[in-house]
Amino acid sequence: MATALLLTAGLAGCANGSLAVTGQILYRTISDPAIAPGDVIPRPQGDVVLTISGRLGPAAGGDGVLELDMATLEALGLVEMQVDDQIAEGRTVVFQGVLLLRLLEAAQVEAGARVLTMTALNDYAVEIPVADAASYPVLIATRADGERMSVEHYGPLRIIYPFGLLPLSRATFEPRSIWQLYLIRAG
Repeated sequence: MATALLLTAGLAGCANGSLAVTGQILYRTISDPAIAPGDVIPRPQGDVVLTISGRLGPAAGGDGVLELDMATLEALGLVEMQVDDQIAEGRTVVFQGVLLLRLLEAAQVEAGARVLTMTALNDYAVEIPVADAASYPVLIATRADGERMSVEHYGPLRIIYPFGLLPLSRATFEPRSIWQLYLIRAG
């Protein structure tokens, strides 16, 4: 587990895997990635929880579709972030999951991709700019308060923005905070 370094100003990554802004820790690393960008992503051994398609590189194989089970998704490296979850829980929640940026790097999303269309199990869809993944520590949460999230409780995957940690406009970013995520299309 990494120990966080605090910064005095600005948003920057720390060499140890945590991210801090103006002395406040945004997230901490729980586990290092076992799958790095450019590595072959293994075929799912368990239930598929996330499918990625669209403008992907060789990681997706010949059909341009990448399917991930929970173990493979979490092998991209887990982080933990405590956020103000007013949109769903109405309280502060500690989420664990994979940074969206790590997923995009592992899936080798093409540099020309600008938008990620995220789709939920109930067919709700939202577009998230690819730039969000580089600008903010956007999390694909797999756990809330240490527990896996059931479909009935916003899971199994949920997009989390760092509300309460960065000055984010709720009007802009709450609609992007999709739950019951199962499909991402890079375009």
